[in-house]
Amino acid sequence: MKPTIPAPIFILEDDFQQSQTLGRVFRDRYKDREIRLLDTESAFRLKASSDDEVPGLLICDVMLPWAFPGDDEPAEIPEDVSQADGYTRAGNRCYDYVRAHASKAWKKVPVLFHTVLTKEEMLFKETVGNDSRVNYVGKDAKLEDLLLEVDHLLFKLEPESDEETRFFTNNSIMSRILTEGLLVKSSAELLGLADVFPTPT
Repeated sequence: MKPTIPAPIFILEDDFQQSQTLGRVFRDRYKDREIRLLDTESAFRLKASSDDEVPGLLICDVMLPWAFPGDDEPAEIPEDVSQADGYTRAGNRCYDYVRAHASKAWKKVPVLFHTVLTKEEMLFKETVGNDSRVNYVGKDAKLEDLLLEVDHLLFKLEPESDEETRFFTNNSIMSRILTEGLLVKSSAELLGLADVFPTPT
């Protein structure tokens, strides 16, 4: 039986330095996954309009350009993008596009908003409602907080083995990880931590 290749992680971030930094960190941490860097809303919509490559997680900034000068822009910029707040709500629209217009596979993709805006400023509740596959980590948070949330979304919503499913569905283990500040760095460490904190019988 062929081993399953984990789905890639898409990072939608227009700041070049931040994008490259996150790309390096994620490639080092998630060595078995491809890391795709996107920097505009139009590039994201092009990816999301096809099932050729569906990510296991989308990390999404909120304030994004539709395209950069010199990019091959679509012939017509959508009306919602050309409005006054088009730039400041690009990440919200990318989320809406995935849930409303993309394929069934894309609709299941977890989304992690990563932005300088607060939840209130980016209208988080109004945008995502009760969608349990979405979360938020501000750019003022520590890198460890971002990575912990990425681990949680990847391994809880896309378990790669029965052991990982057992690990993340055990509330007492998750509680101890969060309260003691432990970081899950890989599948191997997941299983190691599960041995340290065994499932109660």
